[in-house]
Amino acid sequence: MNESEFENELRSLRPVAPSAALVEKIARELRSETRVATAAVVPRAERGSGAWLRGLLWICGGAAAVLAVLVFVRNPEPASPRASGAIATTAQFEAGEPTNELIDAEDEGFRYDEDQAPQRQLRLTYIERHTWTNPATGAVIEFEIPREDIVLMPVAMQ
Repeated sequence: MNESEFENELRSLRPVAPSAALVEKIARELRSETRVATAAVVPRAERGSGAWLRGLLWICGGAAAVLAVLVFVRNPEPASPRASGAIATTAQFEAGEPTNELIDAEDEGFRYDEDQAPQRQLRLTYIERHTWTNPATGAVIEFEIPREDIVLMPVAMQ
C-alpha cells in the first residue's frame, strides 16, 4: 500500500456516534458547571459576611508559609573556602597524560614556497584527549578537543 492509498483510506473513515449514556453524562456535567459558574457571579453582598474573612485567612496562611520557607530553608555555607569552585576541583582530581589520536590524514598536493621549492601539503586531523581522575571517588573527567594541523613537507627533486 503506497502513501496515497493509505491517505485515501484514512479519509474514508468516519467517527462512531457517541452512545446515549455518554451524551447524558456530558449534559449532566455541563449543567453542574453552569450552576457553579452562576454561583460565582452572585454579588459579594449576598455571599455573606464570612466570605471576606475566609479570604483574609487564606492570604495570611500564604504569607506565613512564605515566611516559614525563608526562615527555615537557608543556603548552606561551604565548609571551607576551598569547597566551592574550581579550586576544589583541581585539588581533588589528578591530571592524566594527554593523548593525541590521528583521525585523518589528507594529501592536499604540491605547494610552492617563496623560493619556488616544491612542498607537499598534508592536513592532519587529531583528537586531543585530556583526562582527570579523582582517586577517592573514581570519577573521571575527559575533554576531547578536535585539532587540525597543516604540515608542509619539503620534496627533494633529483
